[in-house]
This record gives sequence, structure tokens and C-alpha cells, in this order.
Amino acid sequence: MQWTLHNRYSHARQQNERREDARHERWQESNPECDNCGEREHVDRMTDVSGEDWCTYCTDDHSHICIECEQRYPDSMMNWTDCGDHLICVDCDDRGGK
Repeated sequence: MQWTLHNRYSHARQQNERREDARHERWQESNPECDNCGEREHVDRMTDVSGEDWCTYCTDDHSHICIECEQRYPDSMMNWTDCGDHLICVDCDDRGGK
């Protein structure tokens, strides 16, 4: 097959697109989506919040650690303690603490 200039550029462009697609797939594998907001962040920076992977932003702004069981939960699963300055998860609150 005789390569014309157009064929060479076309072939090079196709190879480049394949490399970019493969690079993007590798990036997606190591940067999963946050289950709360959908943004992607490196897997090492994701935090487990009630069985879901959350990004740093959502973890910092929308979750807290229960003072009883020391697990991280979303704000919707937290209650203020009687003293008012600590948060306790709904499950620990229902059990009455440890």
C-alpha cells in the first residue's frame, strides 16, 4: 500500500486518538466518581461514608464522625447530643450510645 501524505496523517491521528482513549480510561479507573456529587477524585483521596465513596469536598462539608462508633456518616444521619456540641449517628442514638 502506498502511503499518501493524507493517509499518514490520518493513521497518526487514529493512533493518537486510541492513545488518548486508553489514557482517559486509565484516568477514570484511578479517579472514581464521588457518590454524593459526581465529581472525580483520585481513589486515594476518596473517603468511605456509610458505604459510599465521597470526595474530599463532600466529606469535609457534608459529613461528620460519630463520637460513639467513630464512623463517618452524612449530615442527614447525624443528631446533636444533649450537650449540643457533639454529633452522634442515628443508629447509636437509637441504641442509647455504647
